[in-house]
Amino acid sequence: MTPYASLGYFGILLVLVVAPSIVLGLLGKKPKSWLVLATAAMLVVQYAWPVVSKPESPFWRELATLMVFAASQWGIAMGYAALPTQEGRKRWFIVFLALALLPMILSKVLPFDKGGEFVGFVGISYLSFRAIDVLICLRDGTIGDLSPTTFLVFLLFFPTVSSGPLDRYRRFEADWQAPRPVAKFLDDLDHAVSCLFTGLLYKFVLSAIIYARWIQAVENNHGFLPTVLYMYGYSLYLFFDFAGYSAFAIAFSYLLGIRTPPNFYLPFFAPNIQAFWSRWHISLSHWLRDHVFMRFQLWSTKHNLIKNPVHNAHVGLLLTFVTMGVWHGLERHFIAYGLYHGLLQIAHDHFKRWNKKARLIVETKWSRALGTALTFQLVCFGFLIFSGHLFR
Repeated sequence: MTPYASLGYFGILLVLVVAPSIVLGLLGKKPKSWLVLATAAMLVVQYAWPVVSKPESPFWRELATLMVFAASQWGIAMGYAALPTQEGRKRWFIVFLALALLPMILSKVLPFDKGGEFVGFVGISYLSFRAIDVLICLRDGTIGDLSPTTFLVFLLFFPTVSSGPLDRYRRFEADWQAPRPVAKFLDDLDHAVSCLFTGLLYKFVLSAIIYARWIQAVENNHGFLPTVLYMYGYSLYLFFDFAGYSAFAIAFSYLLGIRTPPNFYLPFFAPNIQAFWSRWHISLSHWLRDHVFMRFQLWSTKHNLIKNPVHNAHVGLLLTFVTMGVWHGLERHFIAYGLYHGLLQIAHDHFKRWNKKARLIVETKWSRALGTALTFQLVCFGFLIFSGHLFR
Protein backbone atom coordinates (compact mmCIF):
# COMPACT_ATOMS: atom_id res chain seq x y z
CA MET A 1 0.00 0.00 0.00
CA THR A 2 1.44 3.36 -1.03
CA PRO A 3 2.20 5.47 2.07
CA TYR A 4 0.05 8.58 2.60
CA ALA A 5 -1.83 8.08 -0.67
CA SER A 6 -5.28 6.95 0.51
CA LEU A 7 -7.74 7.26 3.36
CA GLY A 8 -7.35 3.53 3.96
CA TYR A 9 -3.68 4.00 4.78
CA PHE A 10 -4.48 6.76 7.27
CA GLY A 11 -7.15 4.56 8.83
CA ILE A 12 -4.58 1.83 9.44
CA LEU A 13 -2.17 4.41 10.86
CA LEU A 14 -4.87 5.66 13.22
CA VAL A 15 -5.42 2.20 14.68
CA LEU A 16 -1.90 0.80 14.67
CA VAL A 17 0.17 3.93 15.38
CA VAL A 18 -1.66 7.14 16.26
CA ALA A 19 -3.97 6.02 19.05
CA PRO A 20 -1.38 3.88 20.91
CA SER A 21 1.28 6.60 20.51
CA ILE A 22 -0.98 9.25 22.03
CA VAL A 23 -1.88 7.02 24.98
CA LEU A 24 1.78 6.18 25.65
CA GLY A 25 2.82 9.81 25.20
CA LEU A 26 0.26 11.10 27.68
CA LEU A 27 1.57 8.53 30.16
CA GLY A 28 5.09 9.88 29.67
CA LYS A 29 6.34 6.64 28.11
CA LYS A 30 8.37 6.03 24.97
CA PRO A 31 9.16 2.31 25.02
CA LYS A 32 11.59 1.36 22.28
CA SER A 33 9.81 -1.94 21.84
CA TRP A 34 6.67 -0.04 20.79
CA LEU A 35 8.52 1.86 18.08
CA VAL A 36 9.99 -1.41 16.78
CA LEU A 37 6.53 -3.05 16.70
CA ALA A 38 4.93 -0.03 15.00
CA THR A 39 7.65 0.03 12.34
CA ALA A 40 7.33 -3.73 11.71
CA ALA A 41 3.55 -3.57 11.42
CA MET A 42 3.57 -0.64 9.01
CA LEU A 43 6.27 -2.20 6.85
CA VAL A 44 4.01 -5.21 6.39
CA VAL A 45 1.16 -2.86 5.41
CA GLN A 46 3.35 -0.89 2.99
CA TYR A 47 5.22 -3.74 1.34
CA ALA A 48 3.05 -6.86 1.68
CA TRP A 49 -0.16 -5.35 0.32
CA PRO A 50 -1.24 -6.88 -3.03
CA VAL A 51 0.72 -5.18 -5.81
CA VAL A 52 -2.08 -3.97 -8.06
CA SER A 53 0.22 -2.37 -10.66
CA LYS A 54 2.26 -5.59 -10.97
CA PRO A 55 -0.28 -8.44 -10.84
CA GLU A 56 2.34 -10.97 -11.92
CA SER A 57 4.36 -10.25 -8.77
CA PRO A 58 3.40 -12.13 -5.55
CA PHE A 59 2.25 -9.69 -2.88
CA TRP A 60 4.99 -10.81 -0.48
CA ARG A 61 7.92 -10.39 -2.88
CA GLU A 62 8.62 -6.72 -2.19
CA LEU A 63 8.53 -7.29 1.57
CA ALA A 64 10.86 -10.28 1.23
CA THR A 65 13.25 -8.24 -0.91
CA LEU A 66 13.20 -5.47 1.69
CA MET A 67 13.98 -7.93 4.49
CA VAL A 68 16.87 -9.52 2.57
CA PHE A 69 18.21 -6.04 1.82
CA ALA A 70 17.96 -5.01 5.48
CA ALA A 71 19.66 -8.20 6.63
CA SER A 72 22.51 -7.72 4.15
CA GLN A 73 23.01 -4.08 5.15
CA TRP A 74 22.95 -5.11 8.81
CA GLY A 75 25.62 -7.71 8.13
CA ILE A 76 27.76 -5.22 6.20
CA ALA A 77 27.49 -2.55 8.92
CA MET A 78 28.14 -4.99 11.76
CA GLY A 79 31.08 -6.51 9.91
CA TYR A 80 32.58 -3.10 9.27
CA ALA A 81 32.02 -2.02 12.89
CA ALA A 82 33.77 -5.20 14.05
CA LEU A 83 37.06 -4.25 12.38
CA PRO A 84 39.47 -3.82 15.31
CA THR A 85 41.20 -0.56 14.35
CA GLN A 86 40.27 2.77 12.77
CA GLU A 87 43.11 2.32 10.30
CA GLY A 88 41.58 -1.00 9.27
CA ARG A 89 38.23 0.65 8.74
CA LYS A 90 39.78 3.25 6.45
CA ARG A 91 41.65 0.56 4.50
CA TRP A 92 38.54 -1.57 3.94
CA PHE A 93 36.05 1.27 3.51
CA ILE A 94 35.78 1.10 -0.30
CA VAL A 95 35.05 -2.62 -0.20
CA PHE A 96 32.25 -2.26 2.34
CA LEU A 97 30.90 0.82 0.55
CA ALA A 98 30.71 -1.13 -2.73
CA LEU A 99 28.89 -3.99 -0.99
CA ALA A 100 26.37 -1.56 0.53
CA LEU A 101 25.77 0.13 -2.84
CA LEU A 102 25.46 -3.09 -4.85
CA PRO A 103 21.69 -3.72 -4.32
CA MET A 104 20.79 -0.16 -5.32
CA ILE A 105 23.03 -0.33 -8.38
CA LEU A 106 21.54 -3.66 -9.46
CA SER A 107 18.00 -2.36 -8.96
CA LYS A 108 18.71 0.53 -11.33
CA VAL A 109 20.66 -1.46 -13.91
CA LEU A 110 18.33 -4.48 -14.13
CA PRO A 111 14.88 -3.89 -15.65
CA PHE A 112 11.90 -5.35 -13.84
CA ASP A 113 11.47 -8.25 -16.27
CA LYS A 114 15.15 -9.30 -16.05
CA GLY A 115 15.56 -9.83 -12.36
CA GLY A 116 15.11 -6.27 -11.11
CA GLU A 117 12.07 -7.25 -9.03
CA PHE A 118 14.30 -9.47 -6.89
CA VAL A 119 16.72 -6.70 -5.88
CA GLY A 120 14.60 -3.53 -5.91
CA PHE A 121 11.74 -2.10 -3.89
CA VAL A 122 10.21 1.32 -3.25
CA GLY A 123 12.65 3.35 -1.17
CA ILE A 124 15.86 1.42 -1.91
CA SER A 125 17.73 4.63 -2.79
CA TYR A 126 16.83 6.25 0.53
CA LEU A 127 17.67 3.16 2.55
CA SER A 128 20.99 2.71 0.75
CA PHE A 129 22.05 6.26 1.58
CA ARG A 130 21.06 5.72 5.22
CA ALA A 131 23.24 2.62 5.36
CA ILE A 132 26.13 4.48 3.73
CA ASP A 133 25.80 7.29 6.27
CA VAL A 134 26.43 4.70 9.00
CA LEU A 135 29.52 3.34 7.22
CA ILE A 136 30.94 6.85 6.80
CA CYS A 137 30.37 7.64 10.48
CA LEU A 138 32.11 4.40 11.45
CA ARG A 139 35.02 5.25 9.15
CA ASP A 140 35.35 8.71 10.67
CA GLY A 141 35.03 7.41 14.22
CA THR A 142 31.97 9.56 14.98
CA ILE A 143 30.05 6.43 15.99
CA GLY A 144 31.34 4.33 18.85
CA ASP A 145 29.46 1.08 19.37
CA LEU A 146 26.89 0.33 16.68
CA SER A 147 23.70 -1.11 18.17
CA PRO A 148 22.15 -3.75 15.88
CA THR A 149 18.61 -2.80 16.96
CA THR A 150 19.16 0.94 16.55
CA PHE A 151 20.70 0.38 13.11
CA LEU A 152 17.71 -1.65 11.88
CA VAL A 153 15.12 0.76 13.30
CA PHE A 154 17.00 3.68 11.72
CA LEU A 155 17.25 1.88 8.39
CA LEU A 156 13.61 0.76 8.29
CA PHE A 157 11.85 3.59 10.17
CA PHE A 158 8.48 3.40 8.41
CA PRO A 159 7.36 7.08 8.20
CA THR A 160 10.35 7.96 6.00
CA VAL A 161 11.22 4.60 4.45
CA SER A 162 9.95 5.12 0.90
CA SER A 163 10.59 8.80 0.09
CA GLY A 164 12.43 10.43 2.98
CA PRO A 165 13.31 12.83 4.45
CA LEU A 166 16.79 11.31 4.52
CA ASP A 167 17.76 11.25 8.19
CA ARG A 168 21.26 10.81 9.69
CA TYR A 169 22.16 8.02 12.08
CA ARG A 170 23.67 10.16 14.84
CA ARG A 171 20.70 12.54 14.89
CA PHE A 172 18.25 9.63 14.84
CA GLU A 173 20.11 7.78 17.59
CA ALA A 174 19.96 10.84 19.87
CA ASP A 175 16.15 10.92 19.53
CA TRP A 176 15.95 7.14 19.94
CA GLN A 177 17.88 7.24 23.21
CA ALA A 178 16.27 10.38 24.67
CA PRO A 179 13.44 10.07 27.20
CA ARG A 180 10.17 11.83 26.41
CA PRO A 181 8.31 13.33 29.36
CA VAL A 182 4.72 14.45 28.85
CA ALA A 183 5.70 18.10 28.18
CA LYS A 184 8.04 17.03 25.36
CA PHE A 185 5.37 14.71 23.96
CA LEU A 186 2.86 17.58 23.85
CA ASP A 187 5.39 19.70 21.93
CA ASP A 188 5.90 16.82 19.51
CA LEU A 189 2.15 16.33 19.18
CA ASP A 190 1.63 20.04 18.42
CA HIS A 191 4.25 19.90 15.65
CA ALA A 192 2.82 16.62 14.34
CA VAL A 193 -0.68 18.09 14.03
CA SER A 194 0.67 21.17 12.24
CA CYS A 195 2.59 19.01 9.76
CA LEU A 196 -0.40 16.72 9.29
CA PHE A 197 -2.69 19.56 8.23
CA THR A 198 0.04 21.01 6.00
CA GLY A 199 0.35 17.62 4.31
CA LEU A 200 -3.41 17.35 3.84
CA LEU A 201 -3.55 20.78 2.21
CA TYR A 202 -0.53 20.19 -0.03
CA LYS A 203 -1.08 16.59 -1.13
CA PHE A 204 -4.84 16.10 -1.16
CA VAL A 205 -5.97 19.59 -2.14
CA LEU A 206 -3.37 21.66 -4.00
CA SER A 207 -1.40 18.92 -5.79
CA ALA A 208 -4.63 17.05 -6.63
CA ILE A 209 -6.21 20.16 -8.15
CA ILE A 210 -3.07 21.05 -10.12
CA TYR A 211 -2.82 17.52 -11.51
CA ALA A 212 -6.49 17.16 -12.42
CA ARG A 213 -7.15 20.68 -13.71
CA TRP A 214 -3.78 21.68 -15.11
CA ILE A 215 -1.40 18.85 -15.95
CA GLN A 216 -3.95 16.46 -17.44
CA ALA A 217 -5.25 19.25 -19.65
CA VAL A 218 -1.89 19.86 -21.36
CA GLU A 219 0.35 16.80 -20.91
CA ASN A 220 -0.68 15.12 -24.16
CA ASN A 221 -0.56 18.28 -26.26
CA HIS A 222 2.42 19.20 -28.41
CA GLY A 223 3.98 22.55 -29.15
CA PHE A 224 5.77 25.34 -27.32
CA LEU A 225 2.87 26.76 -25.29
CA PRO A 226 1.55 23.38 -23.99
CA THR A 227 5.11 22.45 -23.01
CA VAL A 228 5.56 25.70 -21.09
CA LEU A 229 2.22 25.24 -19.36
CA TYR A 230 3.14 21.67 -18.48
CA MET A 231 6.51 22.84 -17.14
CA TYR A 232 4.96 25.25 -14.63
CA GLY A 233 2.13 22.90 -13.72
CA TYR A 234 4.47 19.97 -13.14
CA SER A 235 6.83 22.09 -11.05
CA LEU A 236 4.05 23.22 -8.72
CA TYR A 237 2.54 19.74 -8.60
CA LEU A 238 5.91 18.15 -7.75
CA PHE A 239 6.49 20.60 -4.92
CA PHE A 240 3.07 20.25 -3.30
CA ASP A 241 3.00 16.46 -3.72
CA PHE A 242 6.54 15.89 -2.42
CA ALA A 243 6.35 18.53 0.32
CA GLY A 244 2.98 17.08 1.37
CA TYR A 245 4.45 13.59 1.61
CA SER A 246 7.39 14.94 3.61
CA ALA A 247 5.03 16.76 5.96
CA PHE A 248 3.17 13.51 6.65
CA ALA A 249 6.44 11.65 7.24
CA ILE A 250 7.60 14.32 9.69
CA ALA A 251 4.22 14.36 11.47
CA PHE A 252 4.22 10.62 12.21
CA SER A 253 7.93 10.68 13.06
CA TYR A 254 7.32 13.30 15.73
CA LEU A 255 4.38 11.31 17.03
CA LEU A 256 6.79 8.42 17.63
CA GLY A 257 9.39 10.65 19.27
CA ILE A 258 11.76 10.94 16.29
CA ARG A 259 12.20 14.56 15.23
CA THR A 260 12.87 14.00 11.53
CA PRO A 261 14.35 17.18 9.98
CA PRO A 262 12.40 19.34 7.49
CA ASN A 263 12.82 18.79 3.77
CA PHE A 264 11.59 22.09 2.29
CA TYR A 265 11.79 25.78 3.13
CA LEU A 266 10.10 28.09 0.58
CA PRO A 267 12.25 26.78 -2.31
CA PHE A 268 10.56 28.84 -5.02
CA PHE A 269 11.54 32.03 -3.16
CA ALA A 270 15.26 31.25 -3.36
CA PRO A 271 17.21 34.25 -4.75
CA ASN A 272 19.71 32.05 -6.62
CA ILE A 273 20.29 28.45 -7.62
CA GLN A 274 22.72 27.83 -4.76
CA ALA A 275 20.12 28.98 -2.23
CA PHE A 276 17.50 26.83 -3.94
CA TRP A 277 19.42 23.69 -3.07
CA SER A 278 19.53 24.72 0.58
CA ARG A 279 15.72 24.88 0.51
CA TRP A 280 14.66 21.99 -1.78
CA HIS A 281 14.91 18.35 -0.67
CA ILE A 282 17.16 19.66 2.10
CA SER A 283 17.95 16.28 3.61
CA LEU A 284 19.26 14.89 0.30
CA SER A 285 21.14 18.04 -0.75
CA HIS A 286 22.88 18.25 2.64
CA TRP A 287 23.70 14.53 2.52
CA LEU A 288 25.30 14.98 -0.90
CA ARG A 289 27.12 18.12 0.23
CA ASP A 290 28.64 16.38 3.24
CA HIS A 291 29.28 12.91 1.83
CA VAL A 292 30.09 13.60 -1.85
CA PHE A 293 31.15 17.22 -2.40
CA MET A 294 33.17 17.74 0.80
CA ARG A 295 34.70 14.24 0.60
CA PHE A 296 35.79 14.85 -2.97
CA GLN A 297 37.28 18.21 -2.03
CA LEU A 298 39.33 16.68 0.78
CA TRP A 299 40.44 13.69 -1.29
CA SER A 300 41.32 15.77 -4.36
CA THR A 301 43.25 18.32 -2.30
CA LYS A 302 45.12 15.62 -0.38
CA HIS A 303 46.23 13.91 -3.60
CA ASN A 304 46.82 17.20 -5.45
CA LEU A 305 44.50 15.99 -8.18
CA ILE A 306 43.34 19.42 -9.32
CA LYS A 307 45.70 22.26 -8.40
CA ASN A 308 43.30 25.14 -9.01
CA PRO A 309 40.89 25.30 -6.03
CA VAL A 310 38.13 26.89 -8.14
CA HIS A 311 38.35 24.14 -10.74
CA ASN A 312 38.45 21.60 -7.93
CA ALA A 313 35.20 22.99 -6.50
CA HIS A 314 33.55 22.98 -9.92
CA VAL A 315 34.46 19.36 -10.59
CA GLY A 316 33.09 18.55 -7.13
CA LEU A 317 29.82 20.33 -7.91
CA LEU A 318 29.42 18.48 -11.19
CA LEU A 319 30.18 15.15 -9.54
CA THR A 320 27.72 15.87 -6.72
CA PHE A 321 24.80 16.76 -8.96
CA VAL A 322 25.40 13.97 -11.46
CA THR A 323 25.38 11.64 -8.45
CA MET A 324 22.05 13.18 -7.47
CA GLY A 325 20.67 12.50 -10.95
CA VAL A 326 21.90 8.90 -11.02
CA TRP A 327 20.50 8.36 -7.51
CA HIS A 328 17.04 9.01 -8.95
CA GLY A 329 17.64 6.55 -11.80
CA LEU A 330 19.76 5.74 -14.84
CA GLU A 331 17.21 7.05 -17.33
CA ARG A 332 18.58 9.83 -19.51
CA HIS A 333 16.25 12.50 -18.14
CA PHE A 334 17.52 11.92 -14.58
CA ILE A 335 21.16 12.09 -15.66
CA ALA A 336 20.43 15.19 -17.75
CA TYR A 337 18.69 16.75 -14.73
CA GLY A 338 21.74 16.21 -12.52
CA LEU A 339 24.11 17.51 -15.21
CA TYR A 340 21.91 20.57 -15.76
CA HIS A 341 21.95 21.55 -12.10
CA GLY A 342 25.68 20.90 -11.81
CA LEU A 343 26.33 23.27 -14.71
CA LEU A 344 23.96 25.85 -13.20
CA GLN A 345 25.94 25.72 -9.94
CA ILE A 346 29.20 26.26 -11.81
CA ALA A 347 27.72 29.13 -13.83
CA HIS A 348 26.40 30.74 -10.65
CA ASP A 349 29.81 30.48 -9.00
CA HIS A 350 31.50 32.04 -12.06
CA PHE A 351 29.00 34.90 -12.03
CA LYS A 352 29.39 35.46 -8.29
CA ARG A 353 33.18 35.68 -8.61
CA TRP A 354 32.95 38.00 -11.62
CA ASN A 355 30.31 40.26 -10.00
CA LYS A 356 32.42 40.56 -6.86
CA LYS A 357 34.98 42.45 -8.96
CA ALA A 358 32.70 44.12 -11.51
CA ARG A 359 30.03 45.18 -8.97
CA LEU A 360 27.46 45.15 -11.77
CA ILE A 361 24.65 43.94 -9.53
CA VAL A 362 24.41 45.29 -5.99
CA GLU A 363 22.28 43.51 -3.38
CA THR A 364 18.93 45.32 -3.12
CA LYS A 365 15.35 44.16 -2.73
CA TRP A 366 14.89 44.64 -6.49
CA SER A 367 17.95 42.64 -7.48
CA ARG A 368 16.87 39.94 -5.04
CA ALA A 369 13.39 39.87 -6.61
CA LEU A 370 14.97 39.63 -10.08
CA GLY A 371 17.22 36.81 -8.91
CA THR A 372 14.23 34.96 -7.42
CA ALA A 373 12.24 35.28 -10.66
CA LEU A 374 15.17 34.06 -12.77
CA THR A 375 15.90 31.18 -10.41
CA PHE A 376 12.26 30.10 -10.56
CA GLN A 377 12.44 29.88 -14.37
CA LEU A 378 15.67 27.88 -14.27
CA VAL A 379 14.31 25.53 -11.62
CA CYS A 380 11.06 24.93 -13.51
CA PHE A 381 12.99 24.09 -16.68
CA GLY A 382 15.03 21.65 -14.62
CA PHE A 383 11.83 19.98 -13.43
CA LEU A 384 10.68 19.76 -17.03
CA ILE A 385 13.86 17.79 -17.75
CA PHE A 386 13.32 15.69 -14.62
CA SER A 387 9.76 14.80 -15.67
CA GLY A 388 10.98 13.15 -18.88
CA HIS A 389 8.41 15.16 -20.85
CA LEU A 390 11.07 16.50 -23.21
CA PHE A 391 12.28 12.99 -24.04
CA ARG A 392 8.93 11.55 -25.17
